[in-house]
Amino acid sequence: MTAQSTQTSQAVPVKLIPGNLQTLNDWNELEHPVVAIDLGFARQDATCGFAFTPDHLFEGLKNPCTRQFGQSVQHLRALFERENAPQKIAIILEAPLSTAWSQHGNPDFRSPLEDGPPERPWYRQPAAVVLTAAFYLLRKALEGQESPKCVELHVFEGFITGDFAGRTHRRDAHNLLRAFLARTGTIGPGGRWESILPLVQVSAPVHPPLIIRVDEADYVQN
Repeated sequence: MTAQSTQTSQAVPVKLIPGNLQTLNDWNELEHPVVAIDLGFARQDATCGFAFTPDHLFEGLKNPCTRQFGQSVQHLRALFERENAPQKIAIILEAPLSTAWSQHGNPDFRSPLEDGPPERPWYRQPAAVVLTAAFYLLRKALEGQESPKCVELHVFEGFITGDFAGRTHRRDAHNLLRAFLARTGTIGPGGRWESILPLVQVSAPVHPPLIIRVDEADYVQN
């Protein structure tokens, strides 16, 4: 065996990082891709909205589109495994990525985000379901996952207010991507909030991800 043949690249785990305001403001989407997923959690139906930039990021996928949960996991895994995998990827998940607890140890509102109207606490339906979906999406996408080079996955929480007419999974994902690229609607996490990311990857920083919020007035019906 020659010395040249032994010099193979060392695969490394994908690094999970909570998104913050500085990362958002400094993000160069021309160099580093952005993926927005409106999460669903269904046995058979395609309930995950997908939107991304650049348009050729996922070969054969219409942008935006709707995918099954398992397909969403596989798309992310394939992205990490590429020989030319991006060094940094931003992902926006429309799901609670942090929790809040009362002084008595009970689940509580993430104030002021979930105070409403309408009230949308992370521990009630349907938010609790998509929190579970976000946990398993990240866990299964990263499970045993190694990339040919170091890849940083910067995770942001997406939050669309209200259940107004015209919302679809595909449109939700597109609007979250649009808000990210416009650097609008950001909300910093509260002091009592706890991130779920260290439950996915124990080495993940403990501070909760930044929230990208879209209100009905800013929602584009495309």
